[in-house]
Amino acid sequence: MSFELTAFPLLGIERFLYGYIYQFPESFKRCCKGPLKSLLDYDEGVYWQVAKHLGVGIKVFQFGVLGYDLVLRRSLSLAEPNLLCPDHKGDKLKAGGGDLAFHPLVRPEDELLEAGRWKKPAKEDESKGHLIYLTGARSLLALWILGDHFIHRASVFTDRSNVAVAAFISLSGFVTQWAYSTRDFSRLGTVFQYLVRRIGRVALTTYFAMLAAVGVLAVQTHIPSWRHMVRCFLFVETWLQPENWCPDGQSWTIAALLPSWLIYPSLKHLVGLMEKNYGALGLLQLLLALWMISAGPSLVVFLMQDGFLTNKQHNLAYLWPPSQMPDFAIGVIAATLAKRHDASSAKSGLPPAWLRGLLADLSLIIIFAVVLLVPSSGYHEGWEPLYNHSLGPLWALFFYGSAASQGSGISACTLGVAPLAVLGRYSFEVFLFQQPLFNAFEILWIAGMNEVLPMWGFATIFLVTLYTLSAIYAECIEASAVVQGLLLQCFLSLSHRPSSRECRSGQFSCLPRSSSFSLAEYPENEENISSASIVFWGVFGLLLPLLGGFTTGLIFAALGWGLSTGGILSFVKKTKSIEEYADYVTQVSDLGKKGGEYGLKAYNFVAKKTGEMSK
Repeated sequence: MSFELTAFPLLGIERFLYGYIYQFPESFKRCCKGPLKSLLDYDEGVYWQVAKHLGVGIKVFQFGVLGYDLVLRRSLSLAEPNLLCPDHKGDKLKAGGGDLAFHPLVRPEDELLEAGRWKKPAKEDESKGHLIYLTGARSLLALWILGDHFIHRASVFTDRSNVAVAAFISLSGFVTQWAYSTRDFSRLGTVFQYLVRRIGRVALTTYFAMLAAVGVLAVQTHIPSWRHMVRCFLFVETWLQPENWCPDGQSWTIAALLPSWLIYPSLKHLVGLMEKNYGALGLLQLLLALWMISAGPSLVVFLMQDGFLTNKQHNLAYLWPPSQMPDFAIGVIAATLAKRHDASSAKSGLPPAWLRGLLADLSLIIIFAVVLLVPSSGYHEGWEPLYNHSLGPLWALFFYGSAASQGSGISACTLGVAPLAVLGRYSFEVFLFQQPLFNAFEILWIAGMNEVLPMWGFATIFLVTLYTLSAIYAECIEASAVVQGLLLQCFLSLSHRPSSRECRSGQFSCLPRSSSFSLAEYPENEENISSASIVFWGVFGLLLPLLGGFTTGLIFAALGWGLSTGGILSFVKKTKSIEEYADYVTQVSDLGKKGGEYGLKAYNFVAKKTGEMSK
């Protein structure tokens, strides 16, 4: 409630600021010599530079409000496509005996992490195994990788973002097995559904990012050859020349994961046989064998070369797709062990959920200790390439332990907080879009933005723009693709049924709902009126430029918060020296509540009329 009523007037503070500077220049100069003296000194006493930097700060704030609204609050009012196409009785549709529960172009991470968004899953959903905290992990891993690319050589932590990439690879194997462990891949149709679902949406986003990168390169007159582009679009360039970067450099990760996704049905069968014949011990032995295959060659070469690996050897052990396949399989085994533990914990004396959470926390502590405390030997040379795969078992232990009870341990609770979990929904898009957007910002920086904006302001705008565009793409373009694919699946599955006219007539929930613009109406209860009164006092302060404009608005908003919550009145009543003024405080508080009530009525009237006009 308070966000909508607060954000709208605050987005216009730039006009108030410039109006104040224009109408009251002497007052502005006094402010520059008073509260803004440090900024005036930074700008070497030039008042218009102070005004410019204040405007930059406001722009960053405005972009932040838009990014928060789109990314954290997800206020795009888009239809949420259902993953199932029910008939008029609510049953799952069948086509030739095949279950259509899986929808193409939806990543298994989305199914795994979708329910409840960032909220704690309801009791009835716990059996579905939604690991919400993993979205928070994805958001932080994406930021880690982003830091290495654009804060180059800032610290050993950013330089060792290959640890984050290894976590992403294992996480992909973990969530794939977690989502598909009960699927029967003995039929070709089921395998085809899995491949379309697993790869379709990923390929769409990757191609979109590649085309955007090509467009930016064209502006820079660095157009790649058409042969190179064909190999990149076919995901074979990293197989042939790992160091020959595609236009969107991060697409190498998709090329590395693609073979693992393709062979996953066979890998799942192999892991199932190992579990059936040898139990948990056999799975652990297989995990260690895969880790030796993954990290062993680099370690052997490292010892043979007197403790040194070259950058070229790093690229071969890191960018070449087969080098990442064991890490994906390690994630699959970790998920199998976690599910096996959950299924048998009630029958045996296996460690409880809290102990598994403790193991997850300890593994994460060890990972970050090794990353932060070991000194650097150079950028991706020396012993640095050993970080590519050496921490695989620790990541597997973290995934295994934290999966208990859909999120066990301090780390899982921390990663499941709202901002991280929601931002993690767009980590894949952020990962792929970072390079083309950075190149575009680089063009602007060279073209003269370096003379207008400080580096921190430019970097802030880049981050906010990156997350905002990623959210818009995910909610508009990707969501549209999902809806179109769902509709196509509905019609194809119903084409052999007498009731197929129901899908055409819009009676199925798989059809998208209207996404026309509308404003939410809020009940005129005490809580909402209290929030509206805070906005009333803030706007009242903004309309008094003689008293300071924006600063006074914030002061009045703070006072309004104290009045609406009763904090100021309680303080006055408890303080004997000013207790006699309690009645006056009550009257002022009532005035603010009346202003908030009338403001809320006006807003609801506008929201109602807007909804009527948009129908």
